[in-house]
Amino acid sequence: MAKQILFFVGAVGLLSCSPPGGSDTAPDASNSDVSPAANDAGLPDPSCTNNAQDGDESDVDCGGECTPCGPGDRCVDAADCVSGVCQDQRCAEALCDDGVRNQDEADVDCGGLCGSTCADSARCSSGLDCQSLVCGEGLCRPASCDDGVHNGQETDLDCGGDCAQACSAGLRCQEGSDCISSSCQDQQCQEASCDDGIHNGNERALDCGGSCESACPAGTPCERNDDCVSNVCAQGQCEADPIEACLNGPHADDDEHRAEACLMLRYINQDRALFADESGHAVPARWDPDMYLVAKAHSQDMCDRGFFAHVNPDGRNPSQRAELMGFNVPVAENIAVNRHASSASHAFMAEPTCTGHRGAILDPRNTRVGIGLVQCNNPGFRWDGYIMYTQNFHLNFRIEQSAFCLDPQTACELPSNPVTTATQDCPEQLREWGWCDYDPSAIMTGWGCPDD
Repeated sequence: MAKQILFFVGAVGLLSCSPPGGSDTAPDASNSDVSPAANDAGLPDPSCTNNAQDGDESDVDCGGECTPCGPGDRCVDAADCVSGVCQDQRCAEALCDDGVRNQDEADVDCGGLCGSTCADSARCSSGLDCQSLVCGEGLCRPASCDDGVHNGQETDLDCGGDCAQACSAGLRCQEGSDCISSSCQDQQCQEASCDDGIHNGNERALDCGGSCESACPAGTPCERNDDCVSNVCAQGQCEADPIEACLNGPHADDDEHRAEACLMLRYINQDRALFADESGHAVPARWDPDMYLVAKAHSQDMCDRGFFAHVNPDGRNPSQRAELMGFNVPVAENIAVNRHASSASHAFMAEPTCTGHRGAILDPRNTRVGIGLVQCNNPGFRWDGYIMYTQNFHLNFRIEQSAFCLDPQTACELPSNPVTTATQDCPEQLREWGWCDYDPSAIMTGWGCPDD
């Protein structure tokens, strides 16, 4: 009975009863204080929750001024649907290719559930919404090679692909150009090595020079002498071995004493290395075909005209003689009369440090040399039958002298014994004559050194 009474009372509450003494006519809706869409409490119009399609609803309690309708419900236009898509008067499922920004998409058909699909300048909530994986100030930013993200054409984070920066060993790659080492194997950058068939690392050329054990052949780039097989790096390029250049260079076939001249060149370079402090760690002297012509001519001239001096009877010094032959360069010169290249080299080097002939041989500024030998045949001349030796050095004033020779404490001192690597090759007969002796008194006499 109680339930029936309560139901009845509730039912009565839904009726429009006229007040006592009033009309039983229904109140005019236009005069009501309750609007069609909401009541005083701000709640939805009761018609959107009455389980009936009424008003401007496109389906039961949805569409129109009510909340949007779900998939499969009837619709009049896109605004009636949660997905924003109305097809054939039915709301469609929200999809990532429906041309509408719906679901939790950051922009139309991208981001959110659709994944990292938003193009540059599209809206985004985080980098995960963007193709570039970079979201800044609510917009997808273009991929760049310094954004700290592996994106764009990069093969790994900010390297490889179209980035200027190549990738380090161990990082991902597609081809050699993606890697600092230029070596990509199994899609991973490799360490540079001296046997990978690639010019990489600190190699001066392919698999040679730098930290590689193999030195580079003539004609390849270099930075130091030990980059080169010849141990001669000149103006950034490995030169041919000086001895080979001497033996096989121009005019070699016409020079009957070329082998001995090249032996003398070997002594010069061995001594420049042996006395490294005195030579200022000079580079090996290179064979100079032009200086050879000047030297050969002077040896022949001394024999023919019967003199032994740096200045010829015409009054021309070495540089002037070179200029007369078309070689306008400063020239330093050593001359000797002897029987063998070893004893002639010993005579040159048996002088105080940094002086005379020894100074010319070890001077780092004397980078190129030509050596001309002539077996003198001039009866009546004192040196008839001897060999005339001339060494002409191309003097390069752009190179500094050694600190050793600029120091008064070390210049013009007694050299160590042996004075040259050539001494060990002196023929026995010449040793007996004393031509290869180490005589401190003879070495120091006449030079005016401080200790004289």
